[in-house]
Amino acid sequence: MDLLAAYGPIFFFPGVFLASGRGLRFVAIALAALMLACAGLRALVHSPEQVWMLHIAHALNGLGGSLVLTPPPQLALAWFPAGERATATSVSLIANSVGSAVGFLLIPFLTNGLSVQRMLQIVSGAQAFGGVMLLVYFP
Repeated sequence: MDLLAAYGPIFFFPGVFLASGRGLRFVAIALAALMLACAGLRALVHSPEQVWMLHIAHALNGLGGSLVLTPPPQLALAWFPAGERATATSVSLIANSVGSAVGFLLIPFLTNGLSVQRMLQIVSGAQAFGGVMLLVYFP
């Protein structure tokens, strides 16, 4: 289980290399595809023998995690004037951290009495929703 949490830092640099030099549309579509693949694999896990699927899903999630951090500066560059870019970038990056913190605080209340499989399906549904919304925005 410790390895599942380590996939984010392990795949950070390959993800940054994947995103460098490419446009915002490519990064958003790649992130949506990784989120959908990760959500699909997580939702398919039904037994302890399928833990390898969780490892693949977390590796894809770790690769996508680095892609989450690359769009805010690109969006700030495209949408905001020079005097507001630093503020726009910092607000968007802080919102990412605050969203994670709120998620950690809400999980015990939202998953009270649920099985691990059901919790993975709920998280998969939320990831799939985000992935579909990205694909709708960047067709």
